[in-house]
Parts: sequence; structure tokens; C-alpha cells
Amino acid sequence: MVKRKLHHMSIPLMNHVFTKLVNPDISTFSMLFSILRCGSRYFKKSLFLIIDLRSSVLESAGMFWLIFAGILAVIMLLAAFDFNRFRIKWTSKDGRQLSGDCPPPMKRRYMTVEQLRQYDGTDADGRICIAVNGDIYDVTRKRELYGQGGPYGLFAGRDASRCLAKFSTEMVHIKDTYDDLADLTLSEINSLREWAMQFAQMYPCVGKLLSSSDQADFRTDDEEEDSSLSDCDVDDQ
Repeated sequence: MVKRKLHHMSIPLMNHVFTKLVNPDISTFSMLFSILRCGSRYFKKSLFLIIDLRSSVLESAGMFWLIFAGILAVIMLLAAFDFNRFRIKWTSKDGRQLSGDCPPPMKRRYMTVEQLRQYDGTDADGRICIAVNGDIYDVTRKRELYGQGGPYGLFAGRDASRCLAKFSTEMVHIKDTYDDLADLTLSEINSLREWAMQFAQMYPCVGKLLSSSDQADFRTDDEEEDSSLSDCDVDDQ
């Protein structure tokens, strides 16, 4: 399904690129650099298809070689971009490699705010968990985002619900105690629910966040835990 959609999207993109190359103007260079940022693999495939689809209408040999030289230059830039991109190894401030294998799957469990804080990526296994709308997700495979030095590193080992609801990355919205989110507006609650659905689709749910009142009724029986956590969506992919 995705490949079919990309194929349909390639036709208008190639038409636009061809028009710009045949009739270049100031915006041509902006267009090329914009496409570079969109993804090298898809663009390289489109570039090779341009010649096949449009060669019959190229009447001037000089124009053909001009376009070919431009395409070749862009492909060389893309090759250099790919080489550097795949050589990147994300590392934390203490030098530990971040783009490696994830730790073994984590058994689902209840956690207090204090227990959640242990999973901030600083332990030996580097596991990172964050809470979103009461559910706890293992986001270890995205250490470059949630690890130390990452753009969302402040979420590691924390309840990120309030920040996500407010579209904020300010530490002022991160609480050291359980946050019941009672003061959120309806719009913020809806935003948080949308975020929660996204996290449920992207990351494995490994537990539930305990509130202060829940801790009094905390059960340690494994079967009861698994039963009560059955509504926590898990996506291992």
C-alpha cells in the first residue's frame, strides 16, 4: 500500500522537477535543496525515472546533457549525504553508544513516579521509559530523541503528559510528584489523548503509572498485574 502511494506521488513530483530543469529560475535551487531534505532514496529513484519518462520530448542534445550533468551532480551530493548519514553514531555525554541494540523486553508492571525515574537511560542497560496519560512506554530504541542531550531528553524517566498536552519542552511542566492533570483544558486533554494514541502505536507499553491513592491498593501478584494491564496496548514493532 505504501509503495503504491509513493508511485502515484512520484509522477507529479517528476513533472514539477522536469519543468524546473527545462525552464530554470531562481526557485529551482530552492526546490532541489528542499527535495534533498525530504529523503534521498525516494528522490534518487525519481531522478532516474525522469530521463525514461521525458527523454522523448528532449529535442536538444545540449539541453539533455545539461540536465544530465545537473542530475549527476545532485546524485553525487546525495551519495555523500547518505554516506555521512549512515556513519553517524549517536552517543550520550558519557560516551556510551546510543544507536545499538535495545535491552530485552521489559515485563509490564505498575510504577510510582519515583520508580519511573530509574529508567532515564543512565543505567547500564540504557533503558528509557516515559509516562503518557497514565501509561508507561519503553522508548529506548529512540535514544537519539529521549536520551541525554536529545531534544526530548527531559522526558526520560518522567511523566511527559503535561508537556505533551501543552506542546512544551519546558522543565517547569515536569513534576516530581504524581500529576493528576486535573487543571488541563479540554483542548489540552484532547491533544494529550492524540499523543497517547501515537505512543501506543510506536512504542511498547510496559506498565501503568501509580497515583498516590493507587499505591495503597498496590498488588504484587503477577497474574493480577497481567490481568489489570491487559488494556495497555503493546506494539513491539
